[in-house]
Amino acid sequence: MLGSALKPTSTMTLAEAKEHRAQLMHERKFFVDTHNEEIYEREFSLCEH
Repeated sequence: MLGSALKPTSTMTLAEAKEHRAQLMHERKFFVDTHNEEIYEREFSLCEH
């Protein structure tokens, strides 16, 4: 049947999408933690001497 041949194969189920999202969020958490340490936690001094 022609209709079944036209079904997209690149979509994911809701469960797959939720799992993929969870993996991305987990990965991003570590990226953000590392990035924040490198950028915002540098020592600096406001001393004008």
